[in-house]
Amino acid sequence: SSMQGSPLVEAKVAALAFLNEISPRDAVSLIAFGDKVQVVHPFDQDLLKIRTGVHSLTPHGGTALYDAISKAIELMETAPLPRHVIILLSDGKDEDSSTKFAGLDHKIQASDVVLFSIGEYAELDRKLFIGGKKHYKLPEVEVNLNPVWVLNYLADLSGGRAFFPKLG
Repeated sequence: SSMQGSPLVEAKVAALAFLNEISPRDAVSLIAFGDKVQVVHPFDQDLLKIRTGVHSLTPHGGTALYDAISKAIELMETAPLPRHVIILLSDGKDEDSSTKFAGLDHKIQASDVVLFSIGEYAELDRKLFIGGKKHYKLPEVEVNLNPVWVLNYLADLSGGRAFFPKLG
């Protein structure tokens, strides 16, 4: 539910804009995550179904970000096209994953997936994370990884990029 309000609205707008720009030959899948990961729609070229799925997204629970990325990488094995790209719309703060950051790091390196992340933040969170350091508070442990750093690191690791539309 950290995406509640304007961050989720902005993420939906970004997702729908992305769907307007892709080729009709592309296949897209939609995965939602709160404290659990849900494949809203498997790979499909029917973008109306995907758009409907985007509109249906609601914030709930915590954030199983690492589990969601892991699931997306696994789902790529069923992708009908050879290019594997993940567009991640999130604030980047993981709270509920059973997948550990180091495990996700290795999984991304072993895959052919390119990750593009778009970080959306409420104003208070934006101010807390803007420094971009690896940890946003002490102690320097996995649960205190800075979400801006996480989204940048994972995108860079995969050969992709991270975007922060309101981050200045």
